[in-house]
Amino acid sequence: MKLALLLRGINVGGNNKIAMSDLKALLAELGYEDIKTILNSGNAVVETTDSAAKAESRVCEAIASTLKLKIEVMARTHKELAAVVKADPLGKLATNPSHYAVAFLRKAPPKNALDSLDPEAYAPECWKLVGRELFIWYANGQAKTKLVGTFWEKQLKMAATARNWNTVVKLRDLTAH
Repeated sequence: MKLALLLRGINVGGNNKIAMSDLKALLAELGYEDIKTILNSGNAVVETTDSAAKAESRVCEAIASTLKLKIEVMARTHKELAAVVKADPLGKLATNPSHYAVAFLRKAPPKNALDSLDPEAYAPECWKLVGRELFIWYANGQAKTKLVGTFWEKQLKMAATARNWNTVVKLRDLTAH
């Protein structure tokens, strides 16, 4: 099966540098096949018999032992990515795909995890939690937001890795074949 691997926080601001050629080599050493990377921000699609959970664990451990970096990895199947794209709860509002993001979580947080946030305090930005994905509309772009990744991780009490809508759709398409 095809599996998307989403690495959290690599090649951002000069931190946690991993060349995509090194990532491909590491994934190949783990036995993954038909490896494709997307952009330079930690997106890979692989062919594997591993479950998503097993791939997350194996890739995290390999990065730690080989590259000496502690990197969270979230994995999604084609079916899961297709469900994310189909859900699209903010699609009518999110008119610019580069300002629309999905934060991928390892597990679904408690349903009340974001109840303490007042949406009006962050308007026109908004969000919608659906299962283990957080859809976020950055009306004015991500450069000026208070709703950065660490903000969400603190609120949800777990690691998250976000991708813009264009990348989510591309990952869905690449895992389809």
